Amino acid sequence: MVQSKRWLLVSLVFIGCGSSAAPTSQAGGSSSSALASTEDASTNADAAETTLIVSTDDSAGPAGSTSSGSDTTVGGDSTGASALCGGPTFSEGRQDDIDIGFGGSVRSYDLYVPPGLDPTQPVPLVINLHAYLSSDDIQANFSNFDEAADEAGVVVAYPKAAFNSWNAGACCGQAQLAGNDDVGFVRAVVADVQGRGCVDPSRIYATGMSNGGFMTHRLACEAADLFAAVAPVAGVIGLDDDDCTPSRPIPVMHFHGTADFVVSYYGGLFASVNDTIEGWVARNGCSATPTRIVDVGEAYCDAYEGCADDATVTLCTVEGGGHCWPGNPACLGAFSTTLLDANTQMLEFFSGVALP
Repeated sequence: MVQSKRWLLVSLVFIGCGSSAAPTSQAGGSSSSALASTEDASTNADAAETTLIVSTDDSAGPAGSTSSGSDTTVGGDSTGASALCGGPTFSEGRQDDIDIGFGGSVRSYDLYVPPGLDPTQPVPLVINLHAYLSSDDIQANFSNFDEAADEAGVVVAYPKAAFNSWNAGACCGQAQLAGNDDVGFVRAVVADVQGRGCVDPSRIYATGMSNGGFMTHRLACEAADLFAAVAPVAGVIGLDDDDCTPSRPIPVMHFHGTADFVVSYYGGLFASVNDTIEGWVARNGCSATPTRIVDVGEAYCDAYEGCADDATVTLCTVEGGGHCWPGNPACLGAFSTTLLDANTQMLEFFSGVALP
Protein backbone atom coordinates (compact mmCIF):
# COMPACT_ATOMS: atom_id res chain seq x y z
CA MET A 1 0.00 0.00 0.00
CA VAL A 2 1.39 3.38 -0.94
CA GLN A 3 1.95 5.62 2.04
CA SER A 4 -0.07 8.85 1.91
CA LYS A 5 2.73 11.25 2.86
CA ARG A 6 3.21 14.84 1.84
CA TRP A 7 6.09 15.80 -0.36
CA LEU A 8 8.87 16.81 2.06
CA LEU A 9 12.16 16.07 0.32
CA VAL A 10 14.62 18.80 -0.51
CA SER A 11 13.81 19.79 -4.08
CA LEU A 12 17.31 19.59 -5.50
CA VAL A 13 17.54 15.82 -5.19
CA PHE A 14 15.10 15.35 -8.05
CA ILE A 15 17.02 17.22 -10.75
CA GLY A 16 18.82 15.45 -13.58
CA CYS A 17 22.52 14.61 -13.24
CA GLY A 18 25.51 16.39 -14.74
CA SER A 19 27.69 15.81 -17.77
CA SER A 20 29.14 12.40 -18.43
CA ALA A 21 31.07 10.41 -20.95
CA ALA A 22 29.37 7.82 -23.09
CA PRO A 23 28.98 4.34 -21.58
CA THR A 24 31.62 1.85 -22.53
CA SER A 25 29.39 -1.19 -22.72
CA GLN A 26 25.76 -2.22 -22.69
CA ALA A 27 23.77 -5.36 -22.21
CA GLY A 28 20.43 -6.74 -23.16
CA GLY A 29 19.01 -8.70 -26.03
CA SER A 30 18.58 -7.30 -29.51
CA SER A 31 15.63 -7.68 -31.81
CA SER A 32 14.93 -7.54 -35.50
CA SER A 33 12.24 -5.00 -34.69
CA ALA A 34 13.17 -1.38 -35.34
CA LEU A 35 12.05 -0.62 -31.78
CA ALA A 36 14.77 -2.83 -30.36
CA SER A 37 17.81 -1.76 -32.40
CA THR A 38 19.38 0.48 -29.76
CA GLU A 39 22.16 -1.73 -28.44
CA ASP A 40 25.05 0.37 -29.74
CA ALA A 41 23.62 3.76 -28.86
CA SER A 42 25.89 5.89 -26.69
CA THR A 43 24.61 8.05 -23.84
CA ASN A 44 25.58 11.65 -23.14
CA ALA A 45 24.12 13.77 -20.37
CA ASP A 46 24.40 17.55 -20.44
CA ALA A 47 24.63 19.50 -17.22
CA ALA A 48 21.28 19.86 -15.49
CA GLU A 49 19.92 23.25 -14.54
CA THR A 50 17.25 24.03 -11.99
CA THR A 51 16.15 27.30 -13.61
CA LEU A 52 12.51 27.33 -14.62
CA ILE A 53 12.40 27.23 -18.41
CA VAL A 54 9.47 29.15 -19.88
CA SER A 55 8.34 28.62 -23.46
CA THR A 56 8.16 31.71 -25.62
CA ASP A 57 7.86 29.94 -28.97
CA ASP A 58 4.61 30.68 -30.74
CA SER A 59 5.38 28.52 -33.76
CA ALA A 60 3.32 25.53 -32.76
CA GLY A 61 1.99 23.48 -35.63
CA PRO A 62 -1.41 21.87 -36.09
CA ALA A 63 -3.11 20.59 -32.99
CA GLY A 64 -5.63 17.84 -32.63
CA SER A 65 -5.65 14.18 -33.49
CA THR A 66 -5.86 12.05 -36.59
CA SER A 67 -7.20 8.55 -36.56
CA SER A 68 -4.98 5.64 -37.56
CA GLY A 69 -5.67 1.96 -37.80
CA SER A 70 -3.99 -0.73 -35.73
CA ASP A 71 -2.53 -4.19 -36.34
CA THR A 72 0.87 -2.93 -37.43
CA THR A 73 4.30 -4.32 -36.75
CA VAL A 74 7.11 -1.86 -36.10
CA GLY A 75 9.71 -2.31 -38.79
CA GLY A 76 7.36 -4.52 -40.79
CA ASP A 77 4.33 -4.19 -43.00
CA SER A 78 1.15 -2.41 -42.01
CA THR A 79 -2.11 -4.25 -42.44
CA GLY A 80 -4.33 -1.23 -42.64
CA ALA A 81 -3.04 1.81 -40.79
CA SER A 82 -0.96 3.06 -43.72
CA ALA A 83 -4.14 3.58 -45.72
CA LEU A 84 -5.13 6.26 -43.16
CA CYS A 85 -1.79 8.09 -43.22
CA GLY A 86 -2.65 10.60 -45.90
CA GLY A 87 -2.82 13.62 -43.60
CA PRO A 88 -0.04 15.79 -42.14
CA THR A 89 3.49 14.41 -42.22
CA PHE A 90 6.12 14.90 -39.54
CA SER A 91 8.94 17.39 -39.97
CA GLU A 92 12.26 15.67 -39.35
CA GLY A 93 14.50 16.57 -36.45
CA ARG A 94 13.93 18.40 -33.19
CA GLN A 95 11.11 20.86 -32.61
CA ASP A 96 11.37 22.70 -29.31
CA ASP A 97 8.67 24.40 -27.24
CA ILE A 98 5.58 23.33 -29.15
CA ASP A 99 2.76 25.20 -27.41
CA ILE A 100 -0.67 23.68 -26.81
CA GLY A 101 -3.64 24.96 -24.87
CA PHE A 102 -4.64 22.89 -21.87
CA GLY A 103 -6.77 23.65 -18.82
CA GLY A 104 -7.01 27.35 -19.62
CA SER A 105 -3.25 27.82 -19.93
CA VAL A 106 -0.50 27.30 -22.48
CA ARG A 107 1.67 24.23 -21.97
CA SER A 108 4.47 22.92 -24.16
CA TYR A 109 6.51 19.92 -25.19
CA ASP A 110 9.51 19.08 -27.37
CA LEU A 111 9.28 16.64 -30.26
CA TYR A 112 11.97 14.62 -31.99
CA VAL A 113 11.36 12.88 -35.31
CA PRO A 114 14.14 10.65 -36.70
CA PRO A 115 15.22 11.30 -40.28
CA GLY A 116 14.09 8.99 -43.04
CA LEU A 117 10.77 7.81 -41.65
CA ASP A 118 8.28 6.64 -44.27
CA PRO A 119 5.41 9.17 -44.02
CA THR A 120 2.97 6.58 -45.37
CA GLN A 121 3.63 4.18 -42.50
CA PRO A 122 2.31 4.57 -38.93
CA VAL A 123 5.11 5.18 -36.44
CA PRO A 124 5.37 4.33 -32.73
CA LEU A 125 5.38 7.21 -30.23
CA VAL A 126 7.24 7.30 -26.89
CA ILE A 127 6.39 9.90 -24.24
CA ASN A 128 9.48 10.66 -22.10
CA LEU A 129 8.86 12.53 -18.81
CA HIS A 130 11.49 14.55 -16.97
CA ALA A 131 12.43 14.54 -13.29
CA TYR A 132 11.35 17.03 -10.63
CA LEU A 133 12.93 20.47 -11.22
CA SER A 134 14.35 19.15 -14.47
CA SER A 135 12.95 19.94 -17.92
CA ASP A 136 12.09 18.44 -21.28
CA ASP A 137 15.42 19.32 -22.91
CA ILE A 138 17.46 18.10 -19.95
CA GLN A 139 15.55 14.82 -20.04
CA ALA A 140 16.31 14.40 -23.73
CA ASN A 141 20.02 14.74 -22.98
CA PHE A 142 19.99 12.75 -19.75
CA SER A 143 18.20 9.76 -21.28
CA ASN A 144 19.91 10.16 -24.68
CA PHE A 145 16.57 9.17 -26.17
CA ASP A 146 16.88 11.07 -29.45
CA GLU A 147 19.70 8.75 -30.46
CA ALA A 148 17.69 5.76 -29.29
CA ALA A 149 14.76 7.02 -31.38
CA ASP A 150 17.02 7.18 -34.44
CA GLU A 151 18.02 3.57 -33.98
CA ALA A 152 14.51 2.37 -33.20
CA GLY A 153 12.55 4.39 -35.73
CA VAL A 154 10.20 5.94 -33.18
CA VAL A 155 8.97 9.47 -32.57
CA VAL A 156 9.59 10.77 -29.05
CA ALA A 157 7.86 13.63 -27.23
CA TYR A 158 9.15 15.34 -24.10
CA PRO A 159 6.31 17.11 -22.26
CA LYS A 160 7.20 20.04 -19.99
CA ALA A 161 5.64 19.98 -16.53
CA ALA A 162 4.03 23.00 -14.93
CA PHE A 163 6.21 24.16 -12.00
CA ASN A 164 8.75 21.64 -13.35
CA SER A 165 6.92 18.93 -11.43
CA TRP A 166 4.35 16.22 -12.14
CA ASN A 167 1.31 15.37 -10.05
CA ALA A 168 1.85 11.64 -9.74
CA GLY A 169 -0.15 11.16 -6.54
CA ALA A 170 2.28 11.00 -3.64
CA CYS A 171 4.87 12.96 -5.61
CA CYS A 172 5.91 15.72 -6.31
CA GLY A 173 6.23 19.45 -5.66
CA GLN A 174 3.83 22.23 -6.58
CA ALA A 175 2.03 20.18 -9.25
CA GLN A 176 1.10 17.57 -6.66
CA LEU A 177 0.09 20.17 -4.08
CA ALA A 178 -2.09 21.96 -6.64
CA GLY A 179 -3.66 18.73 -7.89
CA ASN A 180 -2.68 19.32 -11.53
CA ASP A 181 -4.36 17.14 -14.14
CA ASP A 182 -1.12 15.90 -15.65
CA VAL A 183 -2.70 12.72 -17.00
CA GLY A 184 -4.99 14.96 -19.03
CA PHE A 185 -2.04 17.06 -20.17
CA VAL A 186 -0.09 14.04 -21.39
CA ARG A 187 -3.17 12.86 -23.27
CA ALA A 188 -3.32 16.30 -24.91
CA VAL A 189 0.34 16.03 -25.92
CA VAL A 190 -0.33 12.65 -27.55
CA ALA A 191 -3.30 14.09 -29.43
CA ASP A 192 -1.22 17.04 -30.66
CA VAL A 193 1.56 14.73 -31.90
CA GLN A 194 -1.06 12.64 -33.70
CA GLY A 195 -2.16 15.79 -35.49
CA ARG A 196 1.36 16.33 -36.86
CA GLY A 197 1.95 12.96 -38.51
CA CYS A 198 0.93 9.35 -38.69
CA VAL A 199 1.20 7.79 -35.22
CA ASP A 200 0.27 4.15 -34.76
CA PRO A 201 -2.43 4.35 -32.05
CA SER A 202 -1.69 0.81 -30.94
CA ARG A 203 2.00 1.60 -30.25
CA ILE A 204 2.12 4.54 -27.86
CA TYR A 205 4.40 4.12 -24.83
CA ALA A 206 5.61 6.08 -21.81
CA THR A 207 8.79 6.33 -19.79
CA GLY A 208 10.21 8.86 -17.36
CA MET A 209 12.85 9.57 -14.73
CA SER A 210 12.25 10.00 -10.97
CA ASN A 211 9.12 12.19 -10.65
CA GLY A 212 8.63 11.35 -14.32
CA GLY A 213 8.83 7.68 -13.36
CA PHE A 214 6.14 8.20 -10.72
CA MET A 215 4.05 9.89 -13.41
CA THR A 216 4.65 6.99 -15.78
CA HIS A 217 3.16 4.63 -13.19
CA ARG A 218 0.15 6.94 -12.87
CA LEU A 219 -0.35 6.87 -16.63
CA ALA A 220 -0.38 3.07 -16.45
CA CYS A 221 -3.07 3.28 -13.77
CA GLU A 222 -5.24 5.89 -15.48
CA ALA A 223 -4.44 5.83 -19.20
CA ALA A 224 -4.06 2.16 -20.07
CA ASP A 225 -6.56 2.78 -22.87
CA LEU A 226 -3.96 4.99 -24.56
CA PHE A 227 -0.57 3.51 -23.63
CA ALA A 228 0.39 0.02 -24.77
CA ALA A 229 3.16 -0.31 -22.15
CA VAL A 230 5.24 1.77 -19.74
CA ALA A 231 8.82 1.75 -18.46
CA PRO A 232 9.40 3.95 -15.38
CA VAL A 233 12.97 4.71 -14.24
CA ALA A 234 13.84 5.46 -10.59
CA GLY A 235 10.27 6.33 -9.65
CA VAL A 236 7.78 4.10 -7.83
CA ILE A 237 3.99 4.17 -7.82
CA GLY A 238 2.46 7.16 -6.06
CA LEU A 239 -1.15 5.99 -5.84
CA ASP A 240 -2.84 3.75 -3.29
CA ASP A 241 -3.92 0.35 -4.53
CA ASP A 242 -7.56 1.39 -4.51
CA ASP A 243 -6.75 4.36 -6.76
CA CYS A 244 -4.85 2.37 -9.36
CA THR A 245 -7.49 0.61 -11.43
CA PRO A 246 -6.25 0.35 -15.03
CA SER A 247 -8.83 -0.35 -17.71
CA ARG A 248 -6.85 -3.43 -18.80
CA PRO A 249 -3.71 -5.32 -17.83
CA ILE A 250 -0.77 -3.18 -18.97
CA PRO A 251 2.84 -4.34 -19.41
CA VAL A 252 5.31 -2.61 -17.08
CA MET A 253 9.12 -2.57 -17.06
CA HIS A 254 10.63 -0.81 -14.03
CA PHE A 255 14.31 0.23 -13.53
CA HIS A 256 15.79 1.00 -10.10
CA GLY A 257 19.08 1.01 -8.16
CA THR A 258 19.29 -0.52 -4.70
CA ALA A 259 21.36 2.42 -3.37
CA ASP A 260 18.98 5.11 -4.62
CA PHE A 261 18.71 7.51 -1.66
CA VAL A 262 16.26 9.82 -3.44
CA VAL A 263 13.54 7.25 -4.16
CA SER A 264 14.53 4.36 -1.93
CA TYR A 265 14.40 0.87 -3.37
CA TYR A 266 13.19 -0.31 0.02
CA GLY A 267 10.54 2.32 0.66
CA GLY A 268 10.04 4.83 3.43
CA LEU A 269 8.70 8.17 2.29
CA PHE A 270 7.27 6.43 -0.78
CA ALA A 271 6.28 2.89 -1.72
CA SER A 272 9.07 0.35 -2.06
CA VAL A 273 10.06 -1.11 -5.40
CA ASN A 274 8.90 -4.54 -4.23
CA ASP A 275 5.47 -3.18 -3.23
CA THR A 276 5.24 -1.39 -6.57
CA ILE A 277 6.06 -4.52 -8.56
CA GLU A 278 3.86 -6.78 -6.43
CA GLY A 279 0.98 -4.40 -7.11
CA TRP A 280 1.42 -4.69 -10.87
CA VAL A 281 1.88 -8.46 -10.67
CA ALA A 282 -1.43 -8.70 -8.80
CA ARG A 283 -3.28 -6.34 -11.15
CA ASN A 284 -2.04 -8.17 -14.22
CA GLY A 285 -2.61 -11.62 -12.77
CA CYS A 286 1.00 -12.71 -13.30
CA SER A 287 2.87 -15.65 -11.84
CA ALA A 288 4.38 -14.81 -8.45
CA THR A 289 7.71 -16.40 -9.41
CA PRO A 290 9.80 -14.39 -11.88
CA THR A 291 12.19 -15.57 -14.58
CA ARG A 292 15.59 -13.90 -14.84
CA ILE A 293 15.93 -12.65 -18.41
CA VAL A 294 19.03 -10.45 -18.05
CA ASP A 295 21.98 -11.02 -15.72
CA VAL A 296 25.08 -8.91 -16.35
CA GLY A 297 27.51 -7.70 -13.72
CA GLU A 298 25.68 -5.64 -11.12
CA ALA A 299 22.43 -5.53 -13.10
CA TYR A 300 19.65 -8.01 -13.75
CA CYS A 301 16.05 -8.09 -14.97
CA ASP A 302 13.35 -10.41 -13.62
CA ALA A 303 10.16 -10.95 -15.64
CA TYR A 304 6.84 -11.95 -14.09
CA GLU A 305 5.06 -13.83 -16.86
CA GLY A 306 1.85 -15.81 -17.30
CA CYS A 307 -0.09 -12.56 -16.99
CA ALA A 308 -3.54 -11.75 -18.31
CA ASP A 309 -3.31 -10.59 -21.92
CA ASP A 310 0.46 -11.31 -21.79
CA ALA A 311 0.94 -8.09 -19.80
CA THR A 312 4.36 -9.01 -18.43
CA VAL A 313 5.79 -7.12 -15.45
CA THR A 314 9.60 -6.79 -15.46
CA LEU A 315 11.89 -5.39 -12.77
CA CYS A 316 15.44 -4.39 -13.74
CA THR A 317 17.60 -3.92 -10.65
CA VAL A 318 21.05 -2.36 -10.38
CA GLU A 319 22.80 -3.61 -7.24
CA GLY A 320 24.41 -0.60 -5.55
CA GLY A 321 23.04 1.73 -8.21
CA GLY A 322 21.95 5.25 -7.35
CA HIS A 323 19.37 7.66 -8.75
CA CYS A 324 20.31 7.00 -12.35
CA TRP A 325 19.22 6.22 -15.90
CA PRO A 326 20.91 2.84 -16.55
CA GLY A 327 23.30 3.13 -19.48
CA ASN A 328 24.21 6.74 -18.62
CA PRO A 329 27.24 6.84 -16.28
CA ALA A 330 26.06 10.13 -14.76
CA CYS A 331 24.33 9.45 -11.46
CA LEU A 332 23.12 11.05 -8.26
CA GLY A 333 24.38 9.53 -5.03
CA ALA A 334 25.91 6.22 -6.07
CA PHE A 335 27.07 4.74 -9.37
CA SER A 336 25.23 4.01 -12.59
CA THR A 337 25.68 0.84 -14.56
CA THR A 338 26.78 0.94 -18.17
CA LEU A 339 26.38 -2.82 -18.49
CA LEU A 340 22.61 -2.54 -18.75
CA ASP A 341 21.12 0.12 -21.02
CA ALA A 342 17.59 1.20 -20.11
CA ASN A 343 16.87 2.44 -23.63
CA THR A 344 17.81 -0.88 -25.21
CA GLN A 345 15.79 -2.87 -22.70
CA MET A 346 12.63 -0.76 -22.76
CA LEU A 347 12.56 -0.38 -26.54
CA GLU A 348 12.90 -4.12 -26.96
CA PHE A 349 10.14 -4.54 -24.36
CA PHE A 350 7.93 -2.06 -26.22
CA SER A 351 8.60 -3.78 -29.55
CA GLY A 352 6.71 -6.87 -28.38
CA VAL A 353 3.64 -4.99 -27.15
CA ALA A 354 0.75 -3.34 -28.97
CA LEU A 355 -2.51 -2.02 -27.61
CA PRO A 356 -5.22 -4.70 -27.95
